[in-house]
Parts: sequence; structure tokens; C-alpha cells
Amino acid sequence: MAVNGQLANSLGKIIGTGTGRGIDLIFIVVGILIVMITIGAYQYPRLRFIEDELPDAIPTPESATGSA
Repeated sequence: MAVNGQLANSLGKIIGTGTGRGIDLIFIVVGILIVMITIGAYQYPRLRFIEDELPDAIPTPESATGSA
């Protein structure tokens, strides 16, 4: 983030200015986006309970032999 850049007065007070601060800002923004996407996905019940809805890829030994 540039020392005299547009964001130096606002975000520069929080994360600082100079070399390497722009990538810090990107990490913070991406981290916040990931948290928001995770919260949004958790609120979608079908996605949250997908383990219960999908059949197992490998059947259990009881169901593989059938009912004998």
C-alpha cells in the first residue's frame, strides 16, 4: 500500500503503509470472503446435511451380501 495512496488515511492506520501492506489487505479481504461464504453455505440445509442424503460409495458388509 502506497504511503500517500488513496487508502493510506483509512486502512493505512489499521494495517500500516509501505512494502508488503497491499498483500496484507488482500489476505484480509479474502479471509473475510471465505468466512462469509462458509457461513452462507452452513445456512443452506441441503448442503449441511449432504452426508445424510448421499448413498455410501462403498457399501457396508451387511448390505453387500444381501439378506441371506
